[in-house]
Amino acid sequence: MRIYCKETKREALPSQGPTDLAPMYKCFLQDRPDNKDIYAHKFARIEDAANFFLSNPRSGIRVAAIGTAKGEETAILSETIIIERDA
Repeated sequence: MRIYCKETKREALPSQGPTDLAPMYKCFLQDRPDNKDIYAHKFARIEDAANFFLSNPRSGIRVAAIGTAKGEETAILSETIIIERDA
């Protein structure tokens, strides 16, 4: 399975925050106070992250950085997201 943005091709990958024991997929509800890691719903399995994303309209998922310049860091995207299932 793969989760990515149709427009930018940025992919959801597990990331490890300061309090995480291991890298996790991170989803965020629309009404969160900000994008801090403490507001993330964390999942070890991509399938669980996909289920959360689909079950919570307008939620977002953290996607990988595409560089180090401003606007290229990790981001939380909620639109034009594709969930590609394995055959």
